Amino acid sequence: ALLVLKALLALLEKKEREEQEENQELLDQTDLQEKEELLVTVVSLVRMVWLVPRGPLESVDPLEPAAPRVPLVTRAVL
Repeated sequence: ALLVLKALLALLEKKEREEQEENQELLDQTDLQEKEELLVTVVSLVRMVWLVPRGPLESVDPLEPAAPRVPLVTRAVL
């Protein structure tokens, strides 16, 4: 009877470990998909910024340096 209980306990522990590993694999796949989606979003936003038409910088005095353009900064959490 004791051997049967030990065998049953071992099977339950093995099944629990396998379920935890499967759950971790699913979480890893979900994280990877979310990171890929974030990368696509960031790249798309960067490309959209480059599609905005820009005119030449002009100053009143040709010897005066033109004001530098301030780049748009978007924070992304990876």
